[in-house]
Amino acid sequence: NQFNSLDSNRMQNADAVALYEELKSQVYMLAREPIYQLGRDAYSDGDYTKSASYLQSAYDYGFYGESCYYYLGRSYQYLEQFDQAAVYYRKLLEEYPDSSLAGYTRTRLGEMGMSDR
Repeated sequence: NQFNSLDSNRMQNADAVALYEELKSQVYMLAREPIYQLGRDAYSDGDYTKSASYLQSAYDYGFYGESCYYYLGRSYQYLEQFDQAAVYYRKLLEEYPDSSLAGYTRTRLGEMGMSDR
């Protein structure tokens, strides 16, 4: 990601910093949904490494939501990165306690020997 490789703290012109931040925001807003879909497609194909990478990028770009949290957690769980999986499962339960995915999420946490807290 080119935007993340730039250090806006090193920019000396306030207008350049503001422009950089605005462009970054716009690019992330445009990219997050297609990147989320690439992550879901990779998940459906069983490529959990690619799925986790795409879904993590979508999340980093501001794509939040119960399905993003669930499939990000699920991808990390398949990769046996259980602590990382639990972070997103717990986010889902905290932010969407009445979600149709909440029961599945609790089951997934239980599979890893973890609680929902």
